[in-house]
Amino acid sequence: MLDLAWKNMWMRKTRTILTITGLAFCLMLLIMMTSITILVKNDLNNSLAQHVGQMYVHSPSPSGVGGEFPPISSSIPEENAAEVLSKIQYDINLERSCPILFVSLAPPPWPGAPPMLGVGIPAGKEKAFIGDTTAKSGNNTFSQNEKGKVIIGNIRAEWYGVKLGDNISVMGKNLTVAGILKSTNNMLVDQAVVMPLDYAQELFNRQGSVSCVLITAKETKKVESIASEIEASFPNLEVMTQKDMVKIVNDALANQKMFRDMINNTAMMVAIVIIITVMVMAVTERTKEIGTLRAIGASRFTILGIIMIESMFISLIAYLIGVVISIFLMGSWWGSIPVYLEFIGEESQLLVRTFVIIALVAVLGGLYPAYKAAKISPLEALRYE
Repeated sequence: MLDLAWKNMWMRKTRTILTITGLAFCLMLLIMMTSITILVKNDLNNSLAQHVGQMYVHSPSPSGVGGEFPPISSSIPEENAAEVLSKIQYDINLERSCPILFVSLAPPPWPGAPPMLGVGIPAGKEKAFIGDTTAKSGNNTFSQNEKGKVIIGNIRAEWYGVKLGDNISVMGKNLTVAGILKSTNNMLVDQAVVMPLDYAQELFNRQGSVSCVLITAKETKKVESIASEIEASFPNLEVMTQKDMVKIVNDALANQKMFRDMINNTAMMVAIVIIITVMVMAVTERTKEIGTLRAIGASRFTILGIIMIESMFISLIAYLIGVVISIFLMGSWWGSIPVYLEFIGEESQLLVRTFVIIALVAVLGGLYPAYKAAKISPLEALRYE
């Protein structure tokens, strides 16, 4: 049965090759879209993990519902920000708590990711935003009243194509790169252009105001109580904790996930239609051959098995080719094939899931043609022209 199915598949080489190619590209699309979904989710989760114990005190969302992370649209007078810090100074890490200004400089690299930010932060408080990230070159701190100099994240340095001492243009002003940070798991930091707060307020015309107050609790378990105290003392302000950040990001990703799922489902349906169409044509063209097999004693189960095995052969070859193409394409997007192979190794369920899908495609696509072939009458088939 296996030999016959294999021979039948290659009796019409052109059609078989085209069918395998079509299925392989459907699978390639499915693997790539799923990989991107997992990558985005992992990156965002890694970024959010850096915000344990942190809170963003900001003005209410303009829409009145939901929220925004980071709170770019928020605006708080500097004196209010100082009052917030003074009110809870004994419960927070003052070295890592300060007013901060966020300005969007470019859209996100992909949906759901944070945008490229211009970040204004008081000199000496850099750790509040960048944490313990060290500089790959130059400095990771500013001197007091230092103007025209910026510290940029690793991704942003690559995006600008600059090195230490080069100039970048922000709002039409040439700013000197005083430091380039090492790569982190925090997308906010990796994509940021950081500058002293007073200069950022001048550059972005936000004198006297900040976007929010970034607060780091001394103890993680006190985050909720500190947030409640701030909201009770300052009813015109809202507090965003890590739990709120996760919800905001997940809500933002929901529509994107729906879109990617739609593409994946479409690719699967196209693959099923390809198999059904090709196998029905193959059965129709081999009606007399199938009738002869039935006449010499082949059972309906045998005929059904030959068609199903042929469908599975085609799907399995398409799966292997689709995986190889995906590895090369995604490897180039990742930066190198070994990096993507490492990702595939960590997310081994991705290939298993794809294999299950192609097996399902083979069964569903071959079921009707196989049933049709098994129902062929030997007498009618032998008279078929």
